[in-house]
Formats: sequence, C-alpha cells, structure tokens
Amino acid sequence: MLNSEFRLALEHVEKLLDRRQTNTSFYLSVNTGIFAAIGLLLKDSGLTGVWLTGSIVFLLCAGLIACWIWRSLLRQYEILLDWWYARLRELEASMPDSARLVTREYQDLYIAAKDRKPSERIGMTKHELVLSWIFTGLYIAFATGVLWNWLL
Repeated sequence: MLNSEFRLALEHVEKLLDRRQTNTSFYLSVNTGIFAAIGLLLKDSGLTGVWLTGSIVFLLCAGLIACWIWRSLLRQYEILLDWWYARLRELEASMPDSARLVTREYQDLYIAAKDRKPSERIGMTKHELVLSWIFTGLYIAFATGVLWNWLL
C-alpha cells in the first residue's frame, strides 16, 4: 500500500516538474518572440513617430506582464513541489525497508547547504526566477531608452 502511494506521489512530482519546465520553455519563447517583434518593428516596419513608439511600448508592457505571470507560476510550482516532497519524505519515513533517498537528498543538498551558505542551495526555481528578472530588467531598460528618445 505505501509503495503504491509513494510511486503515485513520485509520478505526480515528476509531472509537476515537467509542467514547470514546459512553462519556462513557453515563457522563454514568448520573450524571444516579443524581442524579435520589436526588432522587426525597428528595422522593417516603416512606422515612425508615435506609432512606432506606441507599438514598442505596447510590446514592452506585454513582456513585463508575461514576466510577472511567469514568476507567479514559478512560485506556485515551488509551493506545490515543496508540499509534495514533504509528503514523499513522510511516506519514506513510514516504509520500513526504504533507503530514504528523497529524505537524504533533502537533508544533504538543501538543509546542509542552507546551513553552510544560502547561495550554495540547489534548485531550478531560483535560476528560473533570476532569468525572468533579467528579462524584466531588459524590458525596463529598453522602455526607458524608447521613452527617453521619444521625449527628446
């Protein structure tokens, strides 16, 4: 009974990890598309003045919103995965012959690393969040430049 429950929980965690990875791939594509569209507008659109500026600002706003949604989803996945991993550790503790690999991974790679130095902790979510903030910074920098240029 416990082994089947453990396998079910592990499969669910794997699905959540796959969905998170798909989300990241999707938002990387969205951001790439937005920057490609801006490049196309600047190079080949023939738009000038307020039409060009307005189009670019619209795309930059869409990019900022996409980054905000991406970060929100990553935080939700982080909460979900933390909850499911806690359940896996509970199930492992109930299994008499378990090697308790999920628990050992958690203790060795998360708890011990946190005690040594927080920056040594591993985890994709941290890196994905940094990437979304890099895109956000690019959008803000680009918007500042566009608006500065338009105001001059």
